[in-house]
Amino acid sequence: MDKIDGLISESKLTHRELSNRAGNSNNWFNDAYNNNEDINISSFIMILSVIYQKQDLSDHKLLAIFDNKILSISTLISRLSDEDENYIDEFIVSEKLLFLDILGDWASMAYKNKLSEKEREIMDEVKILIS
Repeated sequence: MDKIDGLISESKLTHRELSNRAGNSNNWFNDAYNNNEDINISSFIMILSVIYQKQDLSDHKLLAIFDNKILSISTLISRLSDEDENYIDEFIVSEKLLFLDILGDWASMAYKNKLSEKEREIMDEVKILIS
């Protein structure tokens, strides 16, 4: 979302203007951004199409938005779904560096009160596993 927000700023659009031009409520993108929402691909394309109306995106590469961290997390999620429940702890420990990075993101979300009680519990369990 930070990378998308950078494109929005570069296009000199506000979150409100982007939301309106995309046909959504005034606070649609702002809510998605502030809550670190996992937006749909259709929403992502809609955002890019609004930005494209203000600036040429032909020099931008998708990897500028989907950096190595995002790709690593996505790979991790797909691998994690294949793991037997009995090996989840070992899996987390084997991916310690990536989970340390994820914990940083979760801590930021926790600070903003964006995690549920269950998510906070899981965050604490992961901290214990990798410490």
